[in-house]
Amino acid sequence: MLVDFIFTLISLSLTIVVFLGLDSIIMLMIKKNLKWIHIITSGMLYFTALFAALYFILKGAAGHDMIAFISAQIQESVKAALDNYKNMGASAQDIDTMKRLLDIFLVKTFASWCIIGALFIVFLNYFVVRLYMMKRYGIKNDIRVFMEWYLDEKAMWFLLIPLVVLLAKNLIKSDAAFTTSLNFVMVMGNIYFLIGVSLLAFFLAKFRVPSYFQAGIYFIVAIWPTIWGIIALFGIFDTWFNFRKIEKGGSIWK
Repeated sequence: MLVDFIFTLISLSLTIVVFLGLDSIIMLMIKKNLKWIHIITSGMLYFTALFAALYFILKGAAGHDMIAFISAQIQESVKAALDNYKNMGASAQDIDTMKRLLDIFLVKTFASWCIIGALFIVFLNYFVVRLYMMKRYGIKNDIRVFMEWYLDEKAMWFLLIPLVVLLAKNLIKSDAAFTTSLNFVMVMGNIYFLIGVSLLAFFLAKFRVPSYFQAGIYFIVAIWPTIWGIIALFGIFDTWFNFRKIEKGGSIWK
């Protein structure tokens, strides 16, 4: 009992130290009036450095391969899920389909979900610190409102090149290239989905859709996976068609 309490206390303390370090970096960069994209990038590099340090410390001190351990735990979880699915009476074909889906969207893309999670945490901390700096010191760090978020055309290469690699997997025949490309596509797909949601928010506001209808639309988006892909595609097409006319030939379409 005491050991568990001490372990929890140490874990909580380390978590607080990590977030204090992140918030200190964000605060310093806001004071220097750096662009938000540089602040977010620095936050991601901070988490990458922490993970690398933890990995090499554990491997050097105890011979513990953290990545191999996490991979083994994921494989065990997948096996347990498939066994439960089989016990529920699923056919061999359904089990094979579920196995392939879990392999693509969990096992091989676990790294992308970690990146997406870290990106969310950095953004959340950035907005909290940004608000604090505005209230406490009157320092502003400009970032577009959510309805005006967009990606530069250059970001499209981080999606197109991995897609080409995935489509040419029979020619390239490299598991490492396939897995890396799959993770890139997953990360970029989530980012373009977010851009698509910002498009949706913009047009709902533009056409003055009542708030209760907006809530219903967002609820449908949240529970209907088919729409996720459609919204992500609109986020991608916005790169070329610039539906809101942002910084291309004039001000944003009001």
